[in-house]
Amino acid sequence: MIPPIEQHRPGPGARAAARLGGKVPVLDTTRLQLRGPRIYDFGAFAAILCSDRAEYMGGPLSRPEAWAEFANYTALWMLHGHGLWTIDCQFGPSCGFVLLGYEYDDPEAELGVFLTEEAEGQGFAQEAAEAVRNYAFDTLKWESVVSYVDASNTRCVALMERLGAFRDAQSEAALGRGTLVFRHVPAGGGDGARHSRAGNRTAGAARAGARGLPRLQGDLRLVPVAVHGRAAECLRGLDALRRRDRPLGDPRLRH
Repeated sequence: MIPPIEQHRPGPGARAAARLGGKVPVLDTTRLQLRGPRIYDFGAFAAILCSDRAEYMGGPLSRPEAWAEFANYTALWMLHGHGLWTIDCQFGPSCGFVLLGYEYDDPEAELGVFLTEEAEGQGFAQEAAEAVRNYAFDTLKWESVVSYVDASNTRCVALMERLGAFRDAQSEAALGRGTLVFRHVPAGGGDGARHSRAGNRTAGAARAGARGLPRLQGDLRLVPVAVHGRAAECLRGLDALRRRDRPLGDPRLRH
């Protein structure tokens, strides 16, 4: 039996959810569309995180744990102006997920990507990660983007190398979890040393926050001003949505 929290419930609430989801920026690549998550995407999300495919992501998770992850990454759009995208690919919807997201104790937001078994081996992970990396640098105006990778995850390490990311030894030492930290640079490469210095400033701010400042202050200093401006724009949009009540139909028909 599907728990009520996972079920689509038609009505004004579902229409409001569809409108909110429509506020998430859609990123189109040659073969993919990255869009805001919908409740019907959770089945694919859980199929990944509740299986051995989540071996390097702290899994397999229970279904309630997977729901908590799904809800966390989705809620980040409201809280920080970035979060989870669902990947729709050539052969169908919900073939994977890509994110700019936080776990609770992460010192920086990370770029992560994970696919369903059917979508693997076709270059979709790199294509999605490149689109989101470019969004972080070009639209959000971030100075730095990282990915946290289990040292045993050789396929992910190879993906990071194809993306042109480099190991950040200083951040790895500060993290102290035996996790590899790959720092991304904008498309075209750029000055790796300059981006390393920017990343070190970000990691230093996180360590300073951990030593004495409230957690919230430490997190805010890691989020560029442009993100807060985008969040303010979203809030204005939400206020406008409260004054509207125009049915949109089944949101799945929009993609």
